[in-house]
Amino acid sequence: MASWIRRASVAALLAALAWVALGPAPAEAASRTGGGCNVATADRLVEQEHLGNAGFSQQPVAQVLCGAFLGARSRAMVVSLSTPGCGFSMGWVAYRKAHGQWRRVFRTDKGAYLAKAGSRIRAWQGVLGPNDAHCFPSGWRARVWHWNGRRLVAGRWHKSGPPPSPLPGVPSG
Repeated sequence: MASWIRRASVAALLAALAWVALGPAPAEAASRTGGGCNVATADRLVEQEHLGNAGFSQQPVAQVLCGAFLGARSRAMVVSLSTPGCGFSMGWVAYRKAHGQWRRVFRTDKGAYLAKAGSRIRAWQGVLGPNDAHCFPSGWRARVWHWNGRRLVAGRWHKSGPPPSPLPGVPSG
């Protein structure tokens, strides 16, 4: 029995030394560093934070946009949260990457179709006319969000055409 315990202890020690020498497995490293601005990282963050339909939907992320949306030289990721109904999005969040970690800096529960507008974010929403079926708006409105140095600020809504097609940042598959 003592030799079995000794062998198990030696095996555990060797495994620990190998982990220290070689570093964590790639998945652990990605989790520790926060990952890149992409759908996989957005999915992980949305699941970790239990946002939108995380845990209930196979694909809780509707869109991912990357850019300097949070000030000059910022690394930001905007993530639109998918809805299971006829709409496209049930809200969206913005993350800033600093010191290897993504930190959420904004959240809204107002769904929108999103696109980059330089360092700003353009958001579209459908507008239902009096005879429109719930899922089929006949009109559109849009506004631009910008960083004011401390937070994302929404511009005024204005009448608009529909969002671009194909929509940028939509996961494939």
